[in-house]
Amino acid sequence: MEKKNYFAFAEMLLVGLLVFGLVSGAGYNIVVPSTTPPADTSSPGGGGGGGSGAGATTYTISDADFLAGYTKEIFVNDKFRITVENETHDIKLTELTNITATINVTSEIQIATLLVGDIRKFEVTGDNIYDILIILNSINATSSKVNLTVQKTTEEITPESKAGEAKKESDAQGEKEQQQQNEQKKKSLYYFLAIVGVILIAFVIYFVIKKKKK
Repeated sequence: MEKKNYFAFAEMLLVGLLVFGLVSGAGYNIVVPSTTPPADTSSPGGGGGGGSGAGATTYTISDADFLAGYTKEIFVNDKFRITVENETHDIKLTELTNITATINVTSEIQIATLLVGDIRKFEVTGDNIYDILIILNSINATSSKVNLTVQKTTEEITPESKAGEAKKESDAQGEKEQQQQNEQKKKSLYYFLAIVGVILIAFVIYFVIKKKKK
């Protein structure tokens, strides 16, 4: 192979790899416009909601709706506001994946990760009775919204119920980590195949040019 052909091939390969690097690197820097609606500035009401910070909405649930069960689709950073024994508590959606939703119950911070169909219970009054029941009904990955039900409960806390809550949390965390690992494996495979493809294309271009010069 002539020296100039080496340079030509090396140049094509370098250009191909640079193009691949720019394209693949862009995948980490795509900015997706937020689908979160503007904050609801209406006055708080039964099952309705008042506004919260920009880009998030707080839905204030009336006592009647809390008792019966209040269901709503919300975005990440949206939250429900309820009253339990004259104290206000917030339930905020803090993180979302294709299979899990993470919520933060305050005033005393309690973080939980739920799979679709999970029913989780929270105690916020300092006694031995659960006060809040939350159900993750569905996740819409396309719209980045979850459907949650918030309801009052008076179930007694027992060692069995504590163990059940801990198992649900462990299961949800395990599924979440497994999904993240699978996505990373897919990404690595795509990168490997893309690199191989670029190299093969460079070889094809080189041999075509070489053949034409003969």
